[in-house]
Amino acid sequence: VYIKYSFNKLKDMNAWEKTFLNNLLATPLVLSLAYGNEAVELAAEKIVNLDPGSALVVLLSCVMGLGISMSGTKCRDVLTATSFDVLGNCTKYLTLAMSYILGSSTSTGSYIGVLIALTGCAFYSPAGDLLLKSFQTFTGGREKPKTS
Repeated sequence: VYIKYSFNKLKDMNAWEKTFLNNLLATPLVLSLAYGNEAVELAAEKIVNLDPGSALVVLLSCVMGLGISMSGTKCRDVLTATSFDVLGNCTKYLTLAMSYILGSSTSTGSYIGVLIALTGCAFYSPAGDLLLKSFQTFTGGREKPKTS
């Protein structure tokens, strides 16, 4: 809530600054939770003893996390809170799809839940109208998305 309040008050911040602030403000909470679970010492020991291949995977994970955070910040600038929430829920569908493609075992109930949620999203027309307006604003109104 405080982060959203800060973003609304500080309109002149760019997306990188918002991403940095978001991650900076979340760090104490994450560290306190890790310390409460006694995972800090174990994590520090594991990081020090990483082989180069594992260190590369951790580094790539950090870069991907930064990209996810950055894209979330950019989306908050162009979408309403409801549309951003719908977008966040849609990523869960993509996660399930990737899980299926990569061969992970996912329960049938998960897929049924996704179908029910997708049906609900299809009937939520204000989000579609807002996404269309956002797309047109982003492209300067020069092109329209192709519908088939």
